[in-house]
Amino acid sequence: MEFGGGHNLAHIWLPLKKYGKTHPEYYMQVRGERRTEGRVQLCYTNREMRKEFIRNALEVIRTMPPYYTCVNMMIEDTPLCCECPECLKPITLPDGKVLKPTDEAFRSTQFYLFLNEVAAAVHAKYPKLEIKTFGYFFTAVPPAVPIHPAVCVNFCPYVRNDKETILGRSNAKWLKRTREYAAMTPNLIWREYYFCYGCYFPRAISNISAVDLRYISKLGVRRMYVAAGIADRSDFMTRFNCTENEVFSMTGAEFWTVNQLMWDPNQDPDQLRNEYLRRTYREAAPGVIKFFTLIRDSWLNDSIPSAYNDDYRRNMGYYIVGKNLKQPCLDALTEAAKTVRDPRSKQHLDMLTAAFKRWLTLAETGNIKQQKVPKQTVRAFPDFDFQSEVWKKAVTLPSFRIMGKPKSRPKFPTDVKLFHDGETLYAGFRCPIAGAPQAAESLQAGEYPRGDHAEIFLANPKFGYFQFVFNCYGGRYDACCTDASWTAPWEVRTQVKKGEWRAVAAIPFRSAGIVPQENNKVRALFFRTRPAKNDKGPSEHSTWGGGKVHSVDSFGELIFALE
Repeated sequence: MEFGGGHNLAHIWLPLKKYGKTHPEYYMQVRGERRTEGRVQLCYTNREMRKEFIRNALEVIRTMPPYYTCVNMMIEDTPLCCECPECLKPITLPDGKVLKPTDEAFRSTQFYLFLNEVAAAVHAKYPKLEIKTFGYFFTAVPPAVPIHPAVCVNFCPYVRNDKETILGRSNAKWLKRTREYAAMTPNLIWREYYFCYGCYFPRAISNISAVDLRYISKLGVRRMYVAAGIADRSDFMTRFNCTENEVFSMTGAEFWTVNQLMWDPNQDPDQLRNEYLRRTYREAAPGVIKFFTLIRDSWLNDSIPSAYNDDYRRNMGYYIVGKNLKQPCLDALTEAAKTVRDPRSKQHLDMLTAAFKRWLTLAETGNIKQQKVPKQTVRAFPDFDFQSEVWKKAVTLPSFRIMGKPKSRPKFPTDVKLFHDGETLYAGFRCPIAGAPQAAESLQAGEYPRGDHAEIFLANPKFGYFQFVFNCYGGRYDACCTDASWTAPWEVRTQVKKGEWRAVAAIPFRSAGIVPQENNKVRALFFRTRPAKNDKGPSEHSTWGGGKVHSVDSFGELIFALE
């Protein structure tokens, strides 16, 4: 029995409503300002904050019902951390090693030094109480200090490529972190995101999960769960234009199979899935099994990555319509309809058929965006004058849309021009802004640019996808499937002027494994984040075609001219 819910450090254990105005120093400092609204981390090195956190936590625990066996102390849902001088000081570890702020484990170590102190105080008074925390964002990196025995780490492999197991090449970062955490603590809990944020298409995720669960079981992991069901968030139903009945009809077999694997991962996921279908559809099961086998093979045998935020409508368009499986799937359902006898099975089959047909209608209105990219000779790095001769020959992408909402235009538009010279992709960004852009900030290697920034995603079947990020002052970041240790030779130049900022990025084809002569079609996404004033309130996220970051099935397609 858990107390506290999810992200809660600044809302339950050290509530902003209580301390925000009187003690802003308890909360993170970003760009010289203490943040006391919205999603904020704590100033984890502040000694007075730690004392008050412990005092308040003990009081909350004292007054909570006695049947709780666990309290959740979870970082807030933001990757931002405190930038005060004390929080940026190198950490001297017990063995004398010094951990610099540039070290990947710096922020995680800083957090666990804080949490270990809290855990010791709670454990001294409530020795049977478990403390659960997220291994998420910066705490997904195992710390460089031991973890208190009372602490359970709710490890979140987010964002990963669901098309490959944890042992796959694109998930190497998550395999490394899993091994390190499992070696540090027996209290590791595996938290997955298989059915989140509109990811309702019947991806054969159980085939991936079976391998993952067998592996982590050997490491000693004994607890696992899947976040974000479908009945617990009614807003998802409205947002994604589908009903619970449709989702359970299309994806119920996958839900059930994953649950069975949690009991015993050594079972065969295909046999389990078929067992569910036989028990549900009875004499009509052969046709329904054929239907789901077509979908399973289409998803598993395709090389593009799949992520937690894949949209079922995009998946329908890509894996069904795009692969000419519409009619074979309908034929399989027709075959099932000819053999169904049991009235309950017929009801389930009618619901499945209706859901599939309606989702097809949704899919066929959102086909993949395509754009031909012209080729021209380049004698010098292109300038910022997008009316110059070199840019006049470039193609301009259609107007950006709000991410995930292809019909919604952003308040802050973004213009992108593209061309290539046979070896390099050139992308010119024009980003209007209101007022002055935020101050420049120096970035360490592997650090993600914050504030107003743009991103380019280029998919690659062998590696998943490559990500190139830059902000208005030229701060840059690159990654391969969120693995920031990957880097490539690319260049970006920026210009900031009143009312807008501009950027020109030059990405050599070899950096993204692109060989136009062999395949001149590449899935791509262009993305911009425009933060709210002073980072307060929601940021505006817009993309080419409304596609989603890290979700390759939602990317558009670039066609590189060969001449």
